[in-house]
Formats: sequence, C-alpha cells, structure tokens
Amino acid sequence: MQPNYGNARVLASIFDWVVGGIVSGLPGVVVYAIFSGSSKPMTSLYVFEDAGIGRNITLMTSLLCLAFGFLYYVVIPWRVYPGQTIGKKNYAYQDCTP
Repeated sequence: MQPNYGNARVLASIFDWVVGGIVSGLPGVVVYAIFSGSSKPMTSLYVFEDAGIGRNITLMTSLLCLAFGFLYYVVIPWRVYPGQTIGKKNYAYQDCTP
C-alpha cells in the first residue's frame, strides 16, 4: 500500500519549477548586470546584444545557465539527495512506485 501524499507532488513540482528557473537564470542576470552596468531587469538573453555584450560572452553565459540547470535537476538528485530534487526533499515526497 502506497502512502497518500496528497498535493505534495504538485507542490514539489511547482517549487522545483520556480527554484530551478531562478537557479538556471542566475548566471545570466549576474553577467548582464556586470557587463552592461545597468540595473534594468533582464528579460531574455536577447538583450545582451542590445547592451553591447559580445556573442562569446553571451554564448558562455548561456552554457553557464544550462550547467546550473543541469546541476539543479541532475546532479543534486543524483549525488546530494538520491532520487529527489530539492522540492521533493522539501515536501518530504518520495516516489514509491514498485
């Protein structure tokens, strides 16, 4: 018999979606703020060119964002909390499928 977690899976997914998005986008925001010298909010990586930031830096920032996303969604569930993202760990959700 499986335990009933109610909305834990949904809440964990929402938590991971929000926090994963913040973690993945953080390098882009930091690099944009450093190289553009602007406190204007960054809406996408397309604004890098408008701010005068070169393509190589934009490419490296994109790869860094992907690496942070990989860290959050792959490395943490693999090495830190085996089988669980931070959201699942936070909401004490375990997938108990046989």
